[in-house]
Amino acid sequence: MNDVGLTTGSQAPQRALLGQIVRLGIVKQALVALRQVGGDPVELFRELGLELRLLDDPGAQISFRALGSLMRACSRHADCNHFGLIVGGSVGLEELGELGRTMRGSDTVGSALRRFIAHASRGSGAIVTLEVDHDVAVLRFLPYDPEAEAIAILGEAFLSAATRVLRDLCGPHWTPFEVLIPRRVPARVDPYRSFFRAPVRFDDEAAALVFPSSTLMRVLPIGDVFESSEAPEISPGRESANTLSDPLRRFVRAELLHRNPGLTDVARRLSLHRRTMNRRLRAEGTHYRSLVNEVRFAIARQLVADTDIPLAQVSAALHFSEPAAFTRAFERWAGLPPSRVREEYRRAAIR
Repeated sequence: MNDVGLTTGSQAPQRALLGQIVRLGIVKQALVALRQVGGDPVELFRELGLELRLLDDPGAQISFRALGSLMRACSRHADCNHFGLIVGGSVGLEELGELGRTMRGSDTVGSALRRFIAHASRGSGAIVTLEVDHDVAVLRFLPYDPEAEAIAILGEAFLSAATRVLRDLCGPHWTPFEVLIPRRVPARVDPYRSFFRAPVRFDDEAAALVFPSSTLMRVLPIGDVFESSEAPEISPGRESANTLSDPLRRFVRAELLHRNPGLTDVARRLSLHRRTMNRRLRAEGTHYRSLVNEVRFAIARQLVADTDIPLAQVSAALHFSEPAAFTRAFERWAGLPPSRVREEYRRAAIR
């Protein structure tokens, strides 16, 4: 095995968290992007102790955590602070293969996009949500793994890929209303404005694409429908089918956008009795409060590390009673106060 966490078809994934496995297509796109910005994939893989031939194995996989580490390594190797934007911008319907062909066979842009969302949320360390409020739709990328790295890079890669996909469906002139990126303002913002052709707001709490809800109702032209008109099977990560922890993390991550989810309410929403949910979680070696704190720490760690959002605002976003309570919790989770962690990441950041 290697430090980045690649596994081949003959190896069981040893560094994945609860089935959070990502297919290697995104890795191949990252290496193409790395060459485009002057990097050397062979040299990078050598530095990481990997062999490029691993990518030739059709059964090869990579954990969500390892994907973040690899994307960060690519960004640093190429000295490119908008690497995620380049990777995502190269992923359109054609690059999505079977999924892309199935999306083209959908009735509307909305149904095609929901296939894309289900695919992006499957077996990874993040969920993707779509909310519609009258004439505005918001597509969000919400990670929940507290150990994952380079969340800002992964988030902007998702946003640029979603934009590219929507342009493939709606036409090259499609633009969103606004793009929200959870990272501090980079030294160069022109690549983002040029790609999205819309206002880009950095230092936001979550990666999001805001666009007209009318986009979802657009009827797609009848084209070459993929032989199987069924959508690719959407199922949770390989561990999720037998455990409650990971689906619960996903649910809590989405709920934390709006409120602090209580145990009784969550059990009701999942159609489980409170005692049944507690019993199942105990059997998995955890309990509800621990899962909520893991997800809160995942959000807090990313916002502290990658953004300049005031810590009081981070505290409020995570539904702490006061900033001091957030500081105490963060120090308990990370071993350092959030102000110290933020300063360390600022010094190490590529600007």
